[in-house]
Amino acid sequence: MFRNWPNYGAYRGRPESRLPRIPSTWQWKRLASIGRKVSASGRPDLPLLSVYLDRGVIPYAEGGRRVHAPSEQLDAYQIVRPGDLVLNNQQAWRGSVGVSDHHGIISPAYVIWRNSSAISAQYGKYLFRAPVMVDQFVMASRGVGDIQRDLHGPSLRNLLVPVPPLEDQGAIAKYLAHANARIDKAIAAKRYLIALLEEQKRALLNERMLSAPSGDLVPVKALLRPVSSVVGDSHRQKTLLSLTLRGVIPRDLENAKGKFPSDFSTYQDLRPGQFVFCLFDVDETPRTVGLSRVEGMITGAYDVFDSVDPSASEYLELFFTAMDNAKAYRPLYTGLRKVLPRDRFLRTVVPLPGEAIRQSVVGEIRAFMAESAVVIERVSREVALLQEFRARLVADVVTGQVDVRAIAESLPDSTEGFDTSTSVLDDGLEEALSEGEE
Repeated sequence: MFRNWPNYGAYRGRPESRLPRIPSTWQWKRLASIGRKVSASGRPDLPLLSVYLDRGVIPYAEGGRRVHAPSEQLDAYQIVRPGDLVLNNQQAWRGSVGVSDHHGIISPAYVIWRNSSAISAQYGKYLFRAPVMVDQFVMASRGVGDIQRDLHGPSLRNLLVPVPPLEDQGAIAKYLAHANARIDKAIAAKRYLIALLEEQKRALLNERMLSAPSGDLVPVKALLRPVSSVVGDSHRQKTLLSLTLRGVIPRDLENAKGKFPSDFSTYQDLRPGQFVFCLFDVDETPRTVGLSRVEGMITGAYDVFDSVDPSASEYLELFFTAMDNAKAYRPLYTGLRKVLPRDRFLRTVVPLPGEAIRQSVVGEIRAFMAESAVVIERVSREVALLQEFRARLVADVVTGQVDVRAIAESLPDSTEGFDTSTSVLDDGLEEALSEGEE
């Protein structure tokens, strides 16, 4: 990827085969030789911090308060200083680490490593989240399975760290700050385009299905018939399905996230042409309705319905999706879990036009959505490629596989006010970011 970029010329051998070569002016040092584990507490007045896989160390409030629920007693929480390396003891092997910019406190379950002056905080922010270190966190973790593995103290202290001269560290951090600003700008523009397309889809759906509905008002109970068929022992032969923003889709058990029951026998059959509704936690659930086009099983917590008139199914799917987008059933909720009782739902009405009009509306909306989907897929892939490029760029720069010192000299000290659209960073970064910007 970076074959045309300059390198450092002379490199030294590597202490282990899985580690990269580093420039001859750099050194491999044990983590224990450039810092120490610390643990101090007693400052519950300091801001609470969290560690995110993709963001490093951030204020707890900026993470949406989703990482963990803090203890009511914060006296035992550990003090984190700017420049400290913070590692999630059980998730460091996944990259849940970061060098802090903040003075605050974090759970006693984390490991706090105070680096010496041999590692600058800004260089460390990129280094310790790069594969050269994360791969070693994997080796330094102990446990069974792929969920939680504890860091092994002696192994952690013996991790090998590439340590450039401080002048090189400054150049690397400066270059990566500007490169990341440029990449962030490109990703933000592409995500904005995706958001615009999604909003256009919602607006068209709302206009055609809700703003100017036509046809007779037909009770839902005349259109949908509740059914329930528990899979029982046959669950071993069934495909697990999920209700998502993309509709009803098979769930990948090989790379699944989240919790699963130990026994799927209470799940229910779902066949092509049947509707599935989530009638609880309606406001918090991203998508509460789907028309199944595949066969499998789905949680018994959902309501499944047969369509009385299959010719109206696609029109009804669009109508109920528009209602879901608008959360238009909100006045019918009951209880703290915002439940839409099934009997109330069945008593609601749908403006149902004749078959010819239904087919015309469905065709118009499906055509627009198909065109939008092509663009969204392409732009999403561009975002993924930029993220892959960023990861590779950081990995190669922090280990000296490419030399960015000359480029860094031409960059201002701060990214504020700097025109990140210019090509001053280098031709390789310019080429990687140019795709899709026109």
